[in-house]
Amino acid sequence: MSKKGSGHQEMIDEIKNFIINKGGYSFPKSTSLPFGCSRETRLYLPDIVVLQNKNITHVIEPETRTGGTTICGKIILANKVIELMVNDNVQSKNIKPTLVFLYHPSNPDHVINRVRYRVKNADIKTGPKKKGKKEAK
Repeated sequence: MSKKGSGHQEMIDEIKNFIINKGGYSFPKSTSLPFGCSRETRLYLPDIVVLQNKNITHVIEPETRTGGTTICGKIILANKVIELMVNDNVQSKNIKPTLVFLYHPSNPDHVINRVRYRVKNADIKTGPKKKGKKEAK
């Protein structure tokens, strides 16, 4: 059995098969981000990275038992990685990838509500900072 459990890998396989059947999308050989990093220098290792024309369109995280705190960290890392890749001209600045967290429908509502609460109250800023503009305080 894999480190995260077979249910997790089954979710990944099912999602990837669905995306492949849609057509026009591909997957990189490695999901280590930012692209071109080594194992030692990667910032984020999502489960699924979806490409279209060599740009990331979706980062998908199937969740089987992850809580809101971990999700907040993944959001911050995903935003930073995309910002770095845009700055390095590896990712188009015109394509903002969608970060998707998928929970199995069998998860109890209180688990999903706890995740929503933590993400909402963490006050996470999404997207790269616009140059020349100051953030409101």
